[in-house]
Amino acid sequence: MAQAGDRDAFAQIYASYAQHVHRYVTARMRQRDRDAVPDLVQDTFTAALQELDRAHDDARGWLIGLAAKMCTRYGWGSAATFGPRWPSASTTAPTRLRSRYRRPTRRPAS
Repeated sequence: MAQAGDRDAFAQIYASYAQHVHRYVTARMRQRDRDAVPDLVQDTFTAALQELDRAHDDARGWLIGLAAKMCTRYGWGSAATFGPRWPSASTTAPTRLRSRYRRPTRRPAS
């Protein structure tokens, strides 16, 4: 059993679920850094090895949850390094367009 430290059991878990985790991570990263996919899969299984004592009966769901956590952490790191993922409208729209589409101010009723 992998939770007891059996390396062969963990290797069997890896062989059984690595493709599922890889597909999930690829889907999550399709609009971002696809080169990070192998690293994130490796990070997922490294975290799984460290957290074996908290493993669920549903190994696939547990591994996908760990993969989601790794992808989210990667996204946070990327945002801190490269700035926001989506530029805000106020920084990308030319000034003349921003002023054209600004809400009109209400005039006091006379």
